[in-house]
Amino acid sequence: MSKVGTDERFLTVGPAKSGTTALTYAVAAAIQATTVMFEEPPEMLVRLPAGGVAKVLYDHFDEQRLLRGAAFVSHRMLLVRDPRDLFISRLLYVVSSRREWLGDEALMHRLLRMLWDKQQSPEDVNLLDVGALLFGDRQEAVCRLMGPIERYAGFLSAQHQNWCVVRYEDFVAGELASLESYLDRPVGHRPTIDPQYRRVARSCSSGNWRHWLSSDDLCHLRQDFAPLVEVFGYGDDWESASAPQILPAHSWGYMTSLIEERRCFFGLPSLTLPEWLLAARGQRPCSICGALCFDAGPRGRRALNGSLPHCRQCGSLERHRAMFAVAQALSASGPVKPRMLYVSEAPLPGAALWGSPRQVARACAVEGESRQDLIVLDHGLELARDDVADFATLAGCLNDGGVIVADLGNPLGKPRTVEVRQAEGVYGGPRHYGLDVAQRLRCNELGLSMRVLVVADPGTDTELALHVFSRGEHVQHSLGLKFASIIDGRIVAAPV
Repeated sequence: MSKVGTDERFLTVGPAKSGTTALTYAVAAAIQATTVMFEEPPEMLVRLPAGGVAKVLYDHFDEQRLLRGAAFVSHRMLLVRDPRDLFISRLLYVVSSRREWLGDEALMHRLLRMLWDKQQSPEDVNLLDVGALLFGDRQEAVCRLMGPIERYAGFLSAQHQNWCVVRYEDFVAGELASLESYLDRPVGHRPTIDPQYRRVARSCSSGNWRHWLSSDDLCHLRQDFAPLVEVFGYGDDWESASAPQILPAHSWGYMTSLIEERRCFFGLPSLTLPEWLLAARGQRPCSICGALCFDAGPRGRRALNGSLPHCRQCGSLERHRAMFAVAQALSASGPVKPRMLYVSEAPLPGAALWGSPRQVARACAVEGESRQDLIVLDHGLELARDDVADFATLAGCLNDGGVIVADLGNPLGKPRTVEVRQAEGVYGGPRHYGLDVAQRLRCNELGLSMRVLVVADPGTDTELALHVFSRGEHVQHSLGLKFASIIDGRIVAAPV
């Protein structure tokens, strides 16, 4: 493989949704690019350093500007894709740039429902009707989405001898001999793409139009698309799939994620997902309040299985539902419902008392409820200035058979507790507990034994390590081993 020359610069051009992002990063990896210039105006190509790669979308600039900029690069690539697949991809992505559409929850719900119905029965829902929902008219949707493609066809016809033409279908299939010959180096067809641009990828496959376009769609689109299909070199094959299939991840699943991401980008609140969609995504009701209204967690976080973790009705996250499951299992193990105390920096509906460990302990003393059967500790301890003293105070609130269930982060992955920083005030910087947590909290001196439960949040299946501190022999016996699980609402010991 030859080294990139001091005067070599690389440019990829194509319409939006033709695969330009993937091709750009594939070329960048092949030449070990020093710079990737992403969707800058053509005038910026004069500043592209040697060994750099640039991507320019044809849709955004007139041809003369594009050609003037392209004169400053040595390797120029044009990407072509089947116009029928282009229409599908462009239609499903166009909503991402329209704030007024994204902000209309009723419109987004109708769009998602149409895509759901389309995925369930591809022939019964016309893609042109999805376009009409957004643009108000079938033909308007075709003109707005495919007008740039018609202009690109003319540009391709005029310039194909001066550029390396790459077919999207060949690229995703790894058939890259002509491109590798042009670049004089091997090219991978599964490049690593900058995470901020990964939303543009949907199916990364070809020929999807055979499954997506209904008989009615093909009847209306063939006259408009036939010249483009011929210019782009895709023959005269218009046969649809005999048993069309559409994956959820390429239709309503993709659209749901795209809408959520772009609403966040535009500063819009999370989309309220209808119950049918939550059920379709496998979103189960909140095990605390029974609601089916969820959104993203802190900083837009999703659960490990991709579902939305934050219950909008009661405010619970994975750890709350996991601790609730433990509390329910412990409550069911005794003849009398235990006195329960919830300790947290934030309230949770149904908790009798809440606050920092010291605040709760003081409140217990004032109310004469100093002896508790069950204390649920939702974080807080790792944030305390003197966690050892605070834990001892809480332990003093337990009766002889009482239990503390605590979320202490994930100490199982660290050998020792680490103090990240010291800060003024009762609640300063965080500490990360390690496997020494029982020794650190002086459990032996307090007469407490410690067990670790590996508990799954019933809503998202996310597993958390919860610590159970107790004096009661019946609790130790019911746990048995160091690791245990909650199965069907009961604590069941499991092998280490």
